[in-house]
Amino acid sequence: MSREQTAFEASLGILAAADQSSGRLSQKLARQGYSPEDIDAAIARLQEMGLLDDLRMARAVLEGRRRAGYGDRRTDMELRRKGLPDAAIAAAHDELDQLEQAQGSLPPGSPLVANGEGALPTEAERCQEIAQRLYLKKMDRSAVGRALIRRGYGEADVWKALAQLPPP
Repeated sequence: MSREQTAFEASLGILAAADQSSGRLSQKLARQGYSPEDIDAAIARLQEMGLLDDLRMARAVLEGRRRAGYGDRRTDMELRRKGLPDAAIAAAHDELDQLEQAQGSLPPGSPLVANGEGALPTEAERCQEIAQRLYLKKMDRSAVGRALIRRGYGEADVWKALAQLPPP
């Protein structure tokens, strides 16, 4: 069995355990002692087969984090830690933003509807909605602000959300 084939089979084993980015998979194979040429060949073969796709992975993680109420800044940091290239992250943002614009509306009562008209919320609107929910749970403004920052919302969005909260 060739060294290239062995690298490919090791890649399949790694991918069977959990989805990986091409960067992370490359690092894991290098730690196992495979040459850069064998790693590149294995990754190219996996990509041709559709088993390794950085854009698909970035899109899935980004979509899940948006649904969970996390800001794009935090999600981008997570994606970079997973070894995803900036180009895949940017393309995932573009695709999801275009999809959200094309869909145009959500069913009434959806937890993501922030503007009352059924349009998909912006990141600032998601930040405002989460701020209101946290404030209603009897959190003080500073605790709400810290929670929003931890979730990855930008400073400007957090300040705006805090300013729109009702007086204590």
